[in-house]
Amino acid sequence: IVTIAHLDRVMYILGYLPKENRVYLGDKDVNVVTYLLPLSVLEYQTAVMRQDFDAADKFLPHIPTEQRTRVARFLEKQGFKKQALEVTSDPEHKFEIAIATKDLKVAVQLARETQSEQRWKQLADLALAMSELELAKQCLKEAKDFNGLLLLASST
Repeated sequence: IVTIAHLDRVMYILGYLPKENRVYLGDKDVNVVTYLLPLSVLEYQTAVMRQDFDAADKFLPHIPTEQRTRVARFLEKQGFKKQALEVTSDPEHKFEIAIATKDLKVAVQLARETQSEQRWKQLADLALAMSELELAKQCLKEAKDFNGLLLLASST
């Protein structure tokens, strides 16, 4: 189940136009409201819920780019973080998932693209937790975390 919108009054479904990917709702006063609801996203999510990833992969190319992050968040909530990492188009979200899945290679690549000190610190923490001391040292240098470098040098 995906929330499309929170309604402040009772609305009735009037219909869905697949050509426009919109669901139409109306109220008692004949006010009509439409919401974007891409059929490809629904088909993809349905396939994921059935855990039919072969079918889901067939729907993925038809999902609009602006909907990819939304689909990735759905995958993440369902516990499919590896798939979410592949689907998302938002670099910030991709970095979060890479850290959560302990995918150091992707996380390093994304940290290099943005050169954010915060990302380098997060990556250094993950590298230390995974006993990747050389990577941790490199990350701490990039983050300009001299206290962390001193601690790392004195403990190894």
